[in-house]
Amino acid sequence: MEDLRSLIANPIGLGTANLQPYLDETRSKRVLHAALDVGISYFDTSPRYGLSEKFLGDHLPMSDRLIIATKVGLDPLESSAVSIMRGQLKTKLKNLVRGSKTRSQGVTAWTVTPSMIYRFDSFQSSIERSLKLLRRETLDVLHIHEPENIINLEELLDWVDIKRRDGLVRHRGLAVHRVGSNLLNASFDADIIWQFPWVHQDLYATKCATPIIFGAGTALHCNDRPVRNLRELIQEIPRAIVLTQTNRPDHLKWVREL
Repeated sequence: MEDLRSLIANPIGLGTANLQPYLDETRSKRVLHAALDVGISYFDTSPRYGLSEKFLGDHLPMSDRLIIATKVGLDPLESSAVSIMRGQLKTKLKNLVRGSKTRSQGVTAWTVTPSMIYRFDSFQSSIERSLKLLRRETLDVLHIHEPENIINLEELLDWVDIKRRDGLVRHRGLAVHRVGSNLLNASFDADIIWQFPWVHQDLYATKCATPIIFGAGTALHCNDRPVRNLRELIQEIPRAIVLTQTNRPDHLKWVREL
């Protein structure tokens, strides 16, 4: 299995949740071109991010050195808003009644009790649609979106592994937002790519050789020395990719100064 980190030229990746439809196409293109100009080669998207997948498919050059990560789960077309909201409400109620707390870097968080079951046909439709929108024959990284909510997570990972052997997926991943009991209490294959918030790195970083970190904006902007802060973030977990989500091309000039 190829090493994802060896394919990525820059330790900074671009998260595209802030691009279309939140920005118009012209401003989105400015951000994308600024990212390419400073050598960013890892781009994170999702069916949940509006027109993000289509935008990347339309405007990102075809290159083996450009890696796109997308997701399955929380799919607005395959999962009804009512079912998603019902599952999330059920999770919150379970946490309030019998949830336990976990401390992470001084932050107290509820350990999420999984409450949702996904269907394989939903995942299949999502993969096919992502391939079409991204104009790719293979998905570089396919994350399961918010796996801390999912009951049948192990089955879904095994199913994605079949898609990997079929050539539709290169790397499997988990895009985590919170502390999940199903994630803390289970073991996972070493080749799974973990994406998780910076605040939970002490819990999740050891599970993956190439973690994808997001939510480091507070640390980055805590003073007037963003380049130094970026260096420190990168040095803290040397093999990590730090995702930045920005709607301003000038923010990316800091990456050139690393």
